[in-house]
Amino acid sequence: MIEIMNWMITEKIARNDFNASAIVNGLELYKLNDDETMKARVRLYRDWRNAGEPSKVAFQHAIKGDVIQALPIEGVLLSEPDEHRSDGEYNGWQDDPGYY
Repeated sequence: MIEIMNWMITEKIARNDFNASAIVNGLELYKLNDDETMKARVRLYRDWRNAGEPSKVAFQHAIKGDVIQALPIEGVLLSEPDEHRSDGEYNGWQDDPGYY
């Protein structure tokens, strides 16, 4: 889990180890077998959070695999393929006090 937590921090999905740990537990990543599946779930979670959903609701949507159709503000969804994103588009959390 340390690798996925470091990835979340590097990609600015989590601010620190504490936030990353909360995301790991909330998304039940320990039940998944591979990094790519974990990353896909984390990206879905962050999309739901960036859309304004509370953490608990975003966790539930991501675990179910619910894909958000569009963000309420102009932006790119993390669950879209990488070629549609530019560096730094992940940091919707920067001004969010309820961060994870």
